[in-house]
Amino acid sequence: MCTVVSVTIRVCDINHGDRGLELVLFNDGQPTRLADGRPSATGRLQGALAAHLDADGSEELVVVDHVGTSNGMAMTLDRLWIIADYTTAGRSWLSFTVNELGSGPGTFVQRADLPGTWILSSEWERSETLDPQRGYGTYLVGRWFRYEKKRLVSEPGVIVRRLLNSFADERSRDMDHQPYSFFMNGKGRAVERDPAFGSGEVIGTLRGTISRVIQGDASAEYELVLADGRRTRATFAIPYGADPPEHIDHVALGAINRVLPAGVPPSAVVGDVTGRTVRLTRYKDGRADKRVLWID
Repeated sequence: MCTVVSVTIRVCDINHGDRGLELVLFNDGQPTRLADGRPSATGRLQGALAAHLDADGSEELVVVDHVGTSNGMAMTLDRLWIIADYTTAGRSWLSFTVNELGSGPGTFVQRADLPGTWILSSEWERSETLDPQRGYGTYLVGRWFRYEKKRLVSEPGVIVRRLLNSFADERSRDMDHQPYSFFMNGKGRAVERDPAFGSGEVIGTLRGTISRVIQGDASAEYELVLADGRRTRATFAIPYGADPPEHIDHVALGAINRVLPAGVPPSAVVGDVTGRTVRLTRYKDGRADKRVLWID
């Protein structure tokens, strides 16, 4: 499957059978591999579009790659690639994943209160402290970014909406206008404390440095050297096995005091984080806890 961008540019899914799908950008027939080993059962190229995302006068190429859809609520996960200088040999790119990718007032948003194109990175999260009277629930959480100088710039502001029957009905009726429309007209609300911090009460912290980052298709694993010399791993995967890693829910950037959605790698915002000092902090969230890896 290929998406034609121009006479010379096309983006293609190449099926290698048991080895999965390879995502390739072709420029005058010359290939640049964006990703490989994607599962052919769920992954597929959704499309590609050239657009001006910042004010540098050059177009970026946005490629949408569907990762998968959950059973039950059909919660979608898509990877977005933003490729700068895509018509040249010096092209560079970053990628991140979002839940509920949408058109219309969706993931790329023109905001009435601010100029330029904004990126709403949305993901499903569970919380017990966002609505104390209602208790534990599932929320769609949106965090704002801009694209500038080949990086994502994290901006203030977090908006949330609890998954109730009315929200579920809205999703099933109109799947083309999401996710920003899900928060509009008073349906969502801004929150002062990011849901990643639960109640805000800290119940434990480990300190160390990052020795290596292993970037996966939809998340990452961080190999850490702790302050006492021990080595461990911090990952978004649920920790199982004889040598379990430290489970984390989010990564946060200490310099700007901002939480990153699970699908946004720190490298897309601040570049390589190898060697950076970190704090692995646990926050109380009702009967459970939230774990955040702070990169200082």
